[in-house]
Amino acid sequence: LGRVRHPHVVAIHDVLVGAELCAYAMEWIGGATLAQRLAARRAPLDPAEAARLGVELAHALEAIHGVGLIH
Repeated sequence: LGRVRHPHVVAIHDVLVGAELCAYAMEWIGGATLAQRLAARRAPLDPAEAARLGVELAHALEAIHGVGLIH
């Protein structure tokens, strides 16, 4: 993931792998999660907003797949 540069993919700075531990250090992204933002809404997303989020997710996955990773 360290090779991926995309506005909708969190940057990975370091990966640690040991006999009993796997960990990674990633870019800090402040704010609420998507789940929290959706739960705080009074109404569901309108179709255009849902489509926009879907397109952003698809582009992020395309960037990940472009460096040979499968999510």
